[in-house]
Amino acid sequence: IEEGIEDFEMPDEDEVASEEDDEPSEDAAVTTYSKIKTGEGKTFYIYSDPEFAYSNDLNYCFIVGTDKKSDVIGQSEQKGDQTILVTDNPQNTDELNPLLSESQIYSTYQIPKGKTYFQLYPSSIFPKILYFNFTIDNDLIGYYGRVDIKTKEFCLFRGKVIGMIEDGSYKGCFLMIDDDNAKIYLQSCFITDEEDEAETSFDISDYFDGKNNYDLLNDDFKDTVIEWLEAQ
Repeated sequence: IEEGIEDFEMPDEDEVASEEDDEPSEDAAVTTYSKIKTGEGKTFYIYSDPEFAYSNDLNYCFIVGTDKKSDVIGQSEQKGDQTILVTDNPQNTDELNPLLSESQIYSTYQIPKGKTYFQLYPSSIFPKILYFNFTIDNDLIGYYGRVDIKTKEFCLFRGKVIGMIEDGSYKGCFLMIDDDNAKIYLQSCFITDEEDEAETSFDISDYFDGKNNYDLLNDDFKDTVIEWLEAQ
């Protein structure tokens, strides 16, 4: 050990400072975000590495943003108004405008408030209808709803959308789960507070050994079940 210490040459202090400067700081790792200003003059911040969602005719583009910068730079407490943004010019995502915010949902429905998360599912048959999941804190099921892009009317129901079914006998439907079962609903272009009647309701374990409805929250298994339904 002593011989090793004798042979070891300490680096020059300037070199050490230079190497430290080249290392990205912890703050730099969490501050990647985009900022846009809507036509109404309001500023929204887009999370790093966002996923854009497109209507089935590709005329509309959706993304989720927040009106507080602190939400997108790694702050643990969510302070902003999480908002679905939309543009009818998908080639220019700088022209996004508010479509539906969490504050609108909370002011319309008597549901507990918490850290919220939107997940977007554009209808596979109605270009002007966007389905979405609205998750609060650690609620595995949460709520789902739909919003009209033109009128901005929306409705909300208990459950979680798993995916759109685009082929087979269930084409034009979507798969969802609630606290009881997996269900298949016909997609709707109507915005009402009355939930549509399920085309069918079933338990995943009846068709996939060792699986249950909550396994549909896994992306790989979800894709398997959607492909299975599209083959019916």
